[in-house]
Amino acid sequence: MTRFSLKPVSLFWLIIFYSFFSQTHAHLIDDNSGTLNITDDGAYLVISLPIEFFRVINKDWFSIQAINNDRNEIFEIVKKNITLSNSNQEFRLSGLMLSIEPAHEQEMPLPKNLVILGRFESHRGGNFLKFENNLFYESGGAQVIKMRVTDKGIGVSHTFDLTPENHYFEIPLKAL
Repeated sequence: MTRFSLKPVSLFWLIIFYSFFSQTHAHLIDDNSGTLNITDDGAYLVISLPIEFFRVINKDWFSIQAINNDRNEIFEIVKKNITLSNSNQEFRLSGLMLSIEPAHEQEMPLPKNLVILGRFESHRGGNFLKFENNLFYESGGAQVIKMRVTDKGIGVSHTFDLTPENHYFEIPLKAL
């Protein structure tokens, strides 16, 4: 009777899968874009912002660790400048997380964008929510943040561009 060992076969497939998956990189979100998912218990934000928006903190960031050390200052700037409100109140952004990773095929050690995740403690009072981004920097280049808003409660999705000239969007909370 011939005895068959699974170790060499398992090792072979492990090497194949490792070589395939080590070449792929998962990214949370595209550069200069964001999503806002509105649910009954809040609005969840994932937004990728150019690192230039945060250069006021430290113009000499030289490593991902240096950016990570300034995490709290980055969060304060985001809380102050990215808001969600209705006609009665402004909702607080909480549970902030920072994702720092270089963009696809990027040769620089620093990322071009920082990805911010958080949750607005909102409710469905009123006819609309106003999403506003006041984080734009002075430069000669075009600045556009492409946003997608999904309201799961009414099954509606909106896409819009935020620019220095048009830095907010009013989101209807009732089906059109």
